[in-house]
Amino acid sequence: MGDIEGLVALAAQKFLADIANDAIGHCKLRQVAGGRGRGAKEGRMVLMPDDFEKALREYGVALRKPPYYANSAESTPAAPSSSPP
Repeated sequence: MGDIEGLVALAAQKFLADIANDAIGHCKLRQVAGGRGRGAKEGRMVLMPDDFEKALREYGVALRKPPYYANSAESTPAAPSSSPP
């Protein structure tokens, strides 16, 4: 069992490392396209969810936002009425 677990762990680590590297590549492309390729903060990168979404799409994993949000006005329950009985 130990060999199989190690092999699965190695494959999962490689998969996540590949996704992270691809997301970094997408982040660099986004920053160059946005005109921030050679600014004062050249070494600073901010990975956005869109970078991960593009990287995961290359591996056949589709990311979608849930059909509901806790902060949206549509999903907020109506306020209870405060009329006395």
